[in-house]
Amino acid sequence: MATYNEISEILAERAGRQLDTAFNEEMKVLVDIWYSRLRRDTLEQNKRDRKFFKQYTEVPLEVVNVSEWPGFPDIRVSRTKCKIPTPLRANGTLFDFVGSVNKLTSFGKVYDQMHELQAALDAKYTGASPKVLWLNEYIWIFNSLDMPAIGVDTIYDDVREANSFRCDCGCADCTDDDIEYPGPRDIQQKIIQAILGTELREKGTTDTKTIEVNADSQTQEQHRN
Repeated sequence: MATYNEISEILAERAGRQLDTAFNEEMKVLVDIWYSRLRRDTLEQNKRDRKFFKQYTEVPLEVVNVSEWPGFPDIRVSRTKCKIPTPLRANGTLFDFVGSVNKLTSFGKVYDQMHELQAALDAKYTGASPKVLWLNEYIWIFNSLDMPAIGVDTIYDDVREANSFRCDCGCADCTDDDIEYPGPRDIQQKIIQAILGTELREKGTTDTKTIEVNADSQTQEQHRN
């Protein structure tokens, strides 16, 4: 897909406001909103498309105490050093993978309810294995204190927030709005068509155009022959 800047510039050009910085930033917000909505619609129709949108991150951990939690003893657990951005609400899936950074070991189900986690920890035969809880925007790892980091694979609701998280937490190189969206090109086209036909009120918008990015990352519109 194209980048934030490229898509917003396309929209600003169609509106005749290419030099309006504030308008360009407004277009980026609309792109975020429509990207979230269109991905969710796509995934509800075909869950197998998740592979096109997932973003894998190695997230550093720290050891903390959970004695202040009601019902929990004075124990130490691992927790992500940074808050995790909210996953996209689709397919009933929070995280596609949480486990070792080499992706060989999954920690299984990610719990988001304390009572379910407690029941899992009390299980006779599996209670001592690593357990994962997503709570207060952190991922908590029980029964494993020897890992400096975990691998997290999911689809984030807000990609720009996810990029900031990866930068601020030291998970990846810092990027700006020139980074490409994760996902196939048809979603990019649908975003543009949706904004032109709603917020920008461009009548008669059809699928007769595709947006292509050349090797120099310059965006141009080409009519299908």
